[in-house]
Amino acid sequence: MLKVSKPAPPSWYHEYEFDKDSVTIGREAKNDLQLEGINSVVSREHARIIRKSEGYVLVDLKSMNFTFLKGKKLKPWVEHVLGEGDIIKICDYEIEFSLKTDLVTAERECLAPAEPPPPNPFRGGLEELARILEQLSVAYDLSESPAKKDEFCTGLEEVLKGLKDRKAAEILGETLGGERRRPTRSFEHGPTDVDILRSYEQINRFLDVFLEFFVKLIQARLQFRQEFLGETIVKSKSFTLDNCTVEGLKDFLFDPALSPAESQRRIGLAANVLEELLVHQFSLLEGYKASVNEASRQFLDRVNPARLKKEVGETRLRLGVAGVPYRYLPVLRLVKLVESFSEVYKELTTEDKAYLEQRYFRTAFKQGYYKWTRAPRGKKENPEK
Repeated sequence: MLKVSKPAPPSWYHEYEFDKDSVTIGREAKNDLQLEGINSVVSREHARIIRKSEGYVLVDLKSMNFTFLKGKKLKPWVEHVLGEGDIIKICDYEIEFSLKTDLVTAERECLAPAEPPPPNPFRGGLEELARILEQLSVAYDLSESPAKKDEFCTGLEEVLKGLKDRKAAEILGETLGGERRRPTRSFEHGPTDVDILRSYEQINRFLDVFLEFFVKLIQARLQFRQEFLGETIVKSKSFTLDNCTVEGLKDFLFDPALSPAESQRRIGLAANVLEELLVHQFSLLEGYKASVNEASRQFLDRVNPARLKKEVGETRLRLGVAGVPYRYLPVLRLVKLVESFSEVYKELTTEDKAYLEQRYFRTAFKQGYYKWTRAPRGKKENPEK
């Protein structure tokens, strides 16, 4: 288990469990543990935890900003032994390494001598079937019939229909046929059990892809609100749609013990989350447009000749105890105006980029984002229109 925390505001904490021989840590999404942020200094592939027969080790992958174990900076590509409760520090992230009792027990069981598996009761019959399939393959290759594929499929279907117990035939079909679909004409008298099973498997695979994408969208929205907007996200330890996994979402939506009313209620909750994700996408566009418009306006205002001219004109040139406004001194006023313009230009070009982003862009972005997010649902339209 890795207990990841980020002390710097906005602070957060989360626990991750892995049952792998190698766990990669870095900024890219392909890592097992992704550490990212708007101004992240975590390397794309920062570090790796490796499980070995004698325990776990930590390796720094030649990261730009180093990896620290128990306060000590690690040399790249050198293995360092990890112990219970050790603290790993990567940039502004702190990771506590912990071995759960059940995982330790599982490792010991894996290291124990395994008992030999029982003999396979189907081995002899399957070897005989393999010899028959070899003969069929030779006969199929030697056939010169232009319709030999359809003929073979038709004959196979007729033979399988005569079996009383179709379970073994279905397993053979799945194993040998892969993703190949039956000829369309096999549905003349309605789909068979194998056809229904394959359709169900395709729907289930699509559902897995959809739910995984749904969960990633939820996580991306929460991460954006937390890291970019600076919102404090309280992560519940119990199940919610905001912290769900694919398997947890399946259990939440498709529990066979649910009543029709409860099932409909949960589907409604999922639909509400989808609506919020859609609003989030539109809000990002509105925030971007507001950021561009407002930041451009502020930048242009900072170098507005009329404003600078007015400010310079009202400035007084000290002459002893008295002061003369520059507007009465045309030559000096022009020199002062050029000087003021140079100061503004230097300020805008040498200022820290993070400060400029916070001052000019992010504030306007937040206003545009929240204006769209908090607008009454009935008045929201596609911002592209």
